[in-house]
Amino acid sequence: MLNETFYLDGIDARSVGIQLQAPVEFSEAVPIIEAQTIPGRNGDLIWDTGSYENRGASASCFCLQKDVEKSVSSAGRFLMGKKGYRRLETSDDPDHYWMARVENSPQIAMRLRTLAPFEIGFDCKPQRFVKDGENAIEFTSNGTLFNQYGQVALPFITLYGQGAGRLTIGDYLVEVNSLDGTLYLDSDTQNAYNNNGNQNMNINAPVFPTLPDGEIPVVFSGTQTMRRDNNDQKKEFCRSFSAGGAACCAFCAGTGGGEGEGPDPASGAG
Repeated sequence: MLNETFYLDGIDARSVGIQLQAPVEFSEAVPIIEAQTIPGRNGDLIWDTGSYENRGASASCFCLQKDVEKSVSSAGRFLMGKKGYRRLETSDDPDHYWMARVENSPQIAMRLRTLAPFEIGFDCKPQRFVKDGENAIEFTSNGTLFNQYGQVALPFITLYGQGAGRLTIGDYLVEVNSLDGTLYLDSDTQNAYNNNGNQNMNINAPVFPTLPDGEIPVVFSGTQTMRRDNNDQKKEFCRSFSAGGAACCAFCAGTGGGEGEGPDPASGAG
């Protein structure tokens, strides 16, 4: 398994002396179901909230003897040096990534159990994210997006230009009161912002756009323009999103609210 590895925020675990003994295993994502008991009525009322619990993951690892002393401190920094969710990638699934929190640091186990396996635990968001969704799709006129993954995705949108305008993505309308340069629309966090800070007061969007399965028309109008290097001014809409995979839940999100793939109940890995 020396060729198998995992990466945290782009750093290879092997670079700090951690070797995988087996592929990282992900548990199934469990839907959040709520129930209510009605007095005098048989059975509970239940409903699906449309969301999923975090899922666990574990990596069975070992450390080569010659690397132990050197690796203990660097492995601790690698695993526990950052708080919160981090980007987790595995070599056996190069097209996807996870957002995961490291639950433990195996420094003692590494020192005491040289060449014997030790476990690293992760607490992961339920989605698996599609790397291809990080590639921006650029529009200089009205067009069509296509979500091929069968799941709803939350796009990250970048608008360039000057003036007011309207952006329609599928059934969702965003009205921009005033655009001066660049405006970001994050459907995951439900925020509009630029380098000057939050710009939610500068837009009218009762609901931020989402990208359902299939074709999604993109229409924009107004005085939005972008100056190119050749000084040619054109309307331009640029967006980056990731959409979920075919065998996963409908809860999808992406990098900065971009693309995402929901839990895969069949494999427990999507």
